Amino acid sequence: MKKKLIHSSSLFTSGYLLCWFLFSTASGLAQHVSGNTKALVIGLSHYQDPEIKELPFPQRDAELFASYLLANNSFKLDKENLMVLVDKEATAAGVASALDWLAENTKVKDTVIFYFSGYAGYQFRQSESNAPIYYYDSPASQSTSNAFDLFRQFNKIVKSKKLNFYCFGILYPLVSPSVLAQDSIQTKTWNIQVESFPNKFSISSFLNSTEEVQTRSISGELKSFNHYLLEALIGKADFNQDLSIDFNELNAYLNKTKWSEDHTPGFLFAGCSSRKKGYIRVDPKLSTNLIQLDKHLTATILEPNETKRNELSLNQLAEKDRSLYQDFLVAIQLGHLMTPSDRNASMLLDSMLRLSPFINFHGAIKRRLAAALQDETQQVLNAYLNFDNREIAKRRNKTGAYLIYSDYCRRASDLLGKDHFLNKMLTVKYFYFLGLQKRIDGERNFNNQFIEEALLIQKQSLQHEKQAAFIYNEIGINCSLLGKKDEAKINYEKAIENSPSWSIPFANLSQMYLDEDLNKALRLAKHAIRLSPNNSYGYNVEGLVYLESKNYNKAESSFLKAIEIDEKFQDAYYNLACIKSLQADFQMANNYLELAIQNGFYDFKHLKSDPDLEAFRKQIQWLELSKKYFADK
Repeated sequence: MKKKLIHSSSLFTSGYLLCWFLFSTASGLAQHVSGNTKALVIGLSHYQDPEIKELPFPQRDAELFASYLLANNSFKLDKENLMVLVDKEATAAGVASALDWLAENTKVKDTVIFYFSGYAGYQFRQSESNAPIYYYDSPASQSTSNAFDLFRQFNKIVKSKKLNFYCFGILYPLVSPSVLAQDSIQTKTWNIQVESFPNKFSISSFLNSTEEVQTRSISGELKSFNHYLLEALIGKADFNQDLSIDFNELNAYLNKTKWSEDHTPGFLFAGCSSRKKGYIRVDPKLSTNLIQLDKHLTATILEPNETKRNELSLNQLAEKDRSLYQDFLVAIQLGHLMTPSDRNASMLLDSMLRLSPFINFHGAIKRRLAAALQDETQQVLNAYLNFDNREIAKRRNKTGAYLIYSDYCRRASDLLGKDHFLNKMLTVKYFYFLGLQKRIDGERNFNNQFIEEALLIQKQSLQHEKQAAFIYNEIGINCSLLGKKDEAKINYEKAIENSPSWSIPFANLSQMYLDEDLNKALRLAKHAIRLSPNNSYGYNVEGLVYLESKNYNKAESSFLKAIEIDEKFQDAYYNLACIKSLQADFQMANNYLELAIQNGFYDFKHLKSDPDLEAFRKQIQWLELSKKYFADK
């Protein structure tokens, strides 16, 4: 049999509750707005990963909230200073770039407004970090592959620039069914950390007791916290009718709302950094009837985000410069980021940076390419994390070329600058892809020195991110290939510790026990399958356990299931050939072995030495197969 390691990264799945935060700073949200005002509004209803369930509210809530900001004249917010990102626009790199836009060209006492609505992850251990935010391109599993602490980064920006700021968030905790099944985790006491502010209040709609169930009414309509927030902001929380709403009034209004976990589940947090009350000006032109407000706001036309994302329109440029900039945008759209060598987005950017018409837009055009480079590396990593068969086949067949992604990470880091908050993760990915390519080269050339070097590179990556499950898993793979079994076990266990809902490390760890504890190996394999039923490697390793225990019927069933999921899975075909050889069904052994070879199996040395194929190697089919596919060996 062929024991195959699973080359993959960190994961998580669905489940959902809702959590809501709201922060603000300065003595007044609208009445004392000073200097310039900018706003960034983000709503994520749809996610790239199909395992992440669609959210009904965030996109509409973001659009409605953005329209409210424009409609309330007391905010003094111009359309060109408002950016709205929804769904596909809100990748991790896109959101990071938007935060940079929000802070750029601001001065002390300017005002920035930030709103986010979407999923947040569950915190598995006590941590000083806030709950991880899910961006459009985040994998379903709780992964550090594209994570950054959104609210903490926002807080750092406004503190460092001494800005007045207002931050609103609606968070839906994404918890996997496997996590919910663990006795140690209580979903009712889901605890999310947020940035601390001197003046704050919180409201929970979680029903934690019978008394709460009896005292809280259940409305007939599903509503988000944004609905009640806007009701309050347009005037319903203005109890003393002074056309302003302070935090005490906002707290009182939201606290008297009858919450139901089934209809508006979650936890509401509100705060401001000012120790004064803080207040929000009510615009008398806005109706206190939210339905009428909705109609009014729907009529507000928001400028396309593309204008603000580019921060440079074609009509601002002379014809020659316009053509250069247009080529730059097209190159990004086509994915020609650093290749072909004669004309790519990186080269075009360098040309623009040398021209005077682009001087005022250096930050914008650098961010544009940096975001595209990061998006591309995340797509490759997500394909790996989410067990995309095409990506898995590249790694399995040693045909993937990953150095280009290290180059992407390095170029993005250079464009953003050494002090940028994304640099840590870019460095992690740089080493990860570098080490991955080195390990693949080592396997392809049967060169253990390359694999040793790959191991050192991955350990270097860990110096920058201690909770990266995909790094621990890759270290485990390298150790396994080098025969460092105990070290491999430790690293697979660390991968599981940091991402307990990800199936791949369970399958890899299962293989470590094939020679010493078949019961434990089987438990781990079955748990891997429960976590990810479409993971072909999970079924393959289950089959290996049955094959070791000589339960050939169950082993065959598991390998066939793996092939049903991934019809090009050569190791499953190979293992079926082993079963048929052991059962003396040599014609079927030949058929399966030929399918394994046709789908990429090339380890002739293993073929000649595997004891499971000993009987088959005495048959005429073996000689014919060897001559047909391995004549040069």
